[in-house]
Amino acid sequence: MMHPVNKKTFSGTAVAVAAAAMAATPASATVFSYAATSASLGPLGQSIPGTDGSTVASVATTYDDVTEVFTWEATFNPGNDAASPHANGFTLVVNDGPMPKGHTGELAAIYFDATTPGVTPTVTAYAYNGADSATSFRYSNAVDDAANGNGTPDQIVTSINDPFVIAASSVDNADGTRTMRMELDATSINAHTPQQPSVDTMNGNAPLNWEGLRFANDIGIWFHSFDLTRGVQYDADGYIELGDGSLSSTGWWVASNYSAVDATSLTATVVPEPASLALAAGGLLMIVGRRRRRA
Repeated sequence: MMHPVNKKTFSGTAVAVAAAAMAATPASATVFSYAATSASLGPLGQSIPGTDGSTVASVATTYDDVTEVFTWEATFNPGNDAASPHANGFTLVVNDGPMPKGHTGELAAIYFDATTPGVTPTVTAYAYNGADSATSFRYSNAVDDAANGNGTPDQIVTSINDPFVIAASSVDNADGTRTMRMELDATSINAHTPQQPSVDTMNGNAPLNWEGLRFANDIGIWFHSFDLTRGVQYDADGYIELGDGSLSSTGWWVASNYSAVDATSLTATVVPEPASLALAAGGLLMIVGRRRRRA
């Protein structure tokens, strides 16, 4: 014998399920996004003067302010000749608008190492020392002097010993370009306590707060690509080898600084909420509508 379905109970349960699905969806999350091509980047994406290496064809980045997932993708045009190969690594610092350069103890400096073909790139993070050079892995302040009392690096996290990297890749495309991409869980980076005071050295040491790796409605970018002429060397803890003080002995040995995107207060956009939220809301409205028609 078939028992009649209690339509009121069924509908009420469905409403509760749909409501629970909506509650489980991070409705308050905001995903910020920025993307640009070489045409819109203009001189920002050109080669460093005096080099013939890769130029930036495009960049794209996102940040979710609830999950703290950060993504960065850069595509490079090839160098002008065989003697100028593609970039195989980069450094990246971002913030919520002003130029990151000169901000000590506020932001994370990301080092992306794709020197070994066919192997997942290695990603390490350090507190950015504010210098206009790739020295954050060696020094926690902008003074490139090993004798300085604050010379030790401010290490945060490394993909060798921590799964903060969700995905990382370097792919050579059919059109001759190369795309490097990473997706990071920035939670541990954003929770870091810097060993240097957070100050803006280009603005009278104005006080700052640790921000880590994030941006919002505006984005500032300090991004440099490199030709690393040997595999990057790492120490026992999984961070870039410091060496004996000379650049030639460090783990991050740069042959050429190929290209740069140094930008201030670019306008980011807000990515629409996940489709799952719209589906859950639509299902709830449909159920409520049916209940009203049957009442």
